[in-house]
Amino acid sequence: MLTKENLAQFSTHLFWDTTVAEVLKLDNPLPFLVQRVLEYGQIQDWFYLKDLIGVAGITQVAKSIKTLEYKSAKLVATVSNEPIENFACYTTRQLNPNFWNS
Repeated sequence: MLTKENLAQFSTHLFWDTTVAEVLKLDNPLPFLVQRVLEYGQIQDWFYLKDLIGVAGITQVAKSIKTLEYKSAKLVATVSNEPIENFACYTTRQLNPNFWNS
């Protein structure tokens, strides 16, 4: 599904610590890509990801990412009308409270 040409359409700063070839070598590169776009992407990255896999696809992948930032999960939950409680990062956050609110 993801090709080198598809990944070349995203902002280059999303791959600051890796290369496109390394991302494609992953068993499932979608969680990596979705997390990077949601946390560090620009608006055109969001629109391209939405065109590529759709809001339902983004939601499905985002729900399984335990390390996704809360604000990114909240964005996807709002756009997709999905309860935030269905996201793995929300459940993980509740299990591991911080000393400070962050």
